[in-house]
Amino acid sequence: MKMEQSRPFSSGMEYEFFHESFCERCKKLKIKDGMPMRTNCKTETAMVIAMFNTDAWPKDDIVQCGKYYHLCKHFETDNMVTMHKYKKLFEED
Repeated sequence: MKMEQSRPFSSGMEYEFFHESFCERCKKLKIKDGMPMRTNCKTETAMVIAMFNTDAWPKDDIVQCGKYYHLCKHFETDNMVTMHKYKKLFEED
């Protein structure tokens, strides 16, 4: 699929959707006592900073890909089927 750099989110809703779709499902997120803990994910940190300074947007880490708009290049899951399908999105046609 063709990849393009993404642009900063245009709204908090767009951020929330991305965060729920990727950050909260990523195996890098640590859960303690049923609550999500901060990660050391540079992409997540850059997204938060970009809310106040769009120059910080992680344009090389979040891409636009085909019919999907924002995709995180660093998303990981322990679900092997999901991970395999996700990696296929980044393969050249």
